[in-house]
Amino acid sequence: IADMQARTRDWQPPSRTDSIDFQLVRARLRVLQDETPQGLRNAKLAFEQQLQQKKSPITAAAQYGLSLIALKQREFVQAQSLLNQAAAEGPSAILASHAIDIKLAAMHIIEAVNAAEVARAQFPQSRGIARQYADALIAAARYEDAVQYLRDQAQLHRQEPELQDQLARAYAKLGKQALQHMALAELYAASGIYSSALDQFRIARKAPDASFYDLAIIDARERELQVMLKEEMQESQIAR
Repeated sequence: IADMQARTRDWQPPSRTDSIDFQLVRARLRVLQDETPQGLRNAKLAFEQQLQQKKSPITAAAQYGLSLIALKQREFVQAQSLLNQAAAEGPSAILASHAIDIKLAAMHIIEAVNAAEVARAQFPQSRGIARQYADALIAAARYEDAVQYLRDQAQLHRQEPELQDQLARAYAKLGKQALQHMALAELYAASGIYSSALDQFRIARKAPDASFYDLAIIDARERELQVMLKEEMQESQIAR
């Protein structure tokens, strides 16, 4: 014990600097935890105090937090200016995503699509940016492009309900009723709400534009979901 005490007496733990993304997430949570007017005022005050520290990751996070508040208050020019300051710290998927949000909220749709395309190439693993790209395509009335993109994404990420929700919205814009309700059915299925999924498939079956191919898919998926619903009910009875 004496030997170990002698060895550790002068040992200093290595210093560690929190990553920029850690600081950004903390700033975002600071805003989201209380979105009332008073909560946003308190957050703004806290971020303004952070700016006085003049430490790069902390300063960038404060600028990002202030940009989030400005966006919520629909002060788009200020939100973009603050984001530009934060982005000087370096590339970040969080900041890239926020840039798309600002452009969509400000109805700068073409810029939003362009920003989403750049961000998707720069951060291909970001699921949030992938979905924002689809939102931008829908906002730009590029519904066919959105459908093609979302169908590909849904094949790769089958358990991501948000993709099916976006797909349903794109189909609705195109007036494709059967496909819209089929997408909603898959949304509920991915969320584990099998009874609602079956309801949506029944609606899709009755849609005037349901094709023979659509009906075949509906038949197959209904059989699968009925089995899953039956198993779920049996498990629920056993649990009781």
